Amino acid sequence: MNRLRTIALITIGSIAFLGCEGAGSEDEAESHPLLQASNDTPDVVFNGNEDHMIGLAAAQQMMAAFRDENPDEAYGWYFGKEAVERLINQNGAVGLRIYGGINPDGEFTPVLMAVSADGNDINGIGLEKALEDSVIILEMAVPCPPYCCTDC
Repeated sequence: MNRLRTIALITIGSIAFLGCEGAGSEDEAESHPLLQASNDTPDVVFNGNEDHMIGLAAAQQMMAAFRDENPDEAYGWYFGKEAVERLINQNGAVGLRIYGGINPDGEFTPVLMAVSADGNDINGIGLEKALEDSVIILEMAVPCPPYCCTDC
């Protein structure tokens, strides 16, 4: 399964991740209902108010499809509320971006970075060392399984 694209369902205190096959085309990105492009430039502008909400039935259907296609893999990752709030409360952040990563044990894990209104990651690149070290990036997700909810 292609893990380069990931959809995230974010709730207070946790994040559940769902895989998504394939990579979108430029036409798909330009027509994405959450993206706003200005008339002067094709660059995306984020404002932090994009509506990502879906219903429980749709979420359950997507999560079940992911589990069915990946029966031996983790299908959810927990991040604590305080860590997520610190990430999105960084100066200039309007949201977060979730990347697929491989941890030192060779397992897939999400990596979260704050994103600015111009669509750039807030990652410390180009900052002096002291500021670079203060940038918050999250990993160390707690995988499900084995640490899963009991009523899912």
